Amino acid sequence: MVLVKLKKIVVINGNAGVGKDTFVRLCREIYPDISNYSTAEIPKRIMKRYFGWNEEKSDKTRKYLSDLKDMLTEYNDVPYRDIETKLKYDDSSLVFIHCREPEEIEKFRIRMNAIPLLIKNDRITISPSNHADKNVDKYNYAYEISNNGTINELREEAKKFLKLIEVIK
Repeated sequence: MVLVKLKKIVVINGNAGVGKDTFVRLCREIYPDISNYSTAEIPKRIMKRYFGWNEEKSDKTRKYLSDLKDMLTEYNDVPYRDIETKLKYDDSSLVFIHCREPEEIEKFRIRMNAIPLLIKNDRITISPSNHADKNVDKYNYAYEISNNGTINELREEAKKFLKLIEVIK
């Protein structure tokens, strides 16, 4: 008999600088069997390789990355297909996928039974430079976590979340 490892997929979203990567890192400290991907990986690689982008995150580069991701999605659903391919070879039991656009989040929810998660931080000033950043709140997330306290408080939120989605007891 072959045992199949069940994979949980969480689509994580939130405005720039709210602590999405920190949240994933804290989840990984509690439960190490986690992978972390982003639908912006290919646009970022293209910007670095062909346009000399130094990974500086400004309103201008965020807009370019968003526009490039839109083109790749419209052309052949490249960002989604890239994640789909990675998941075929990923044996982690929990996967976080960073994605901003509500229609893309919904695609992951429907096709992969992904759990939509929003990270918020009231201390962060939001100045959206593109439609993806402007539309972060325009989705009905299954879970919302506020990152308004200390790192230890966020660690506790990570633990609660992992229990809620039944990854840990």
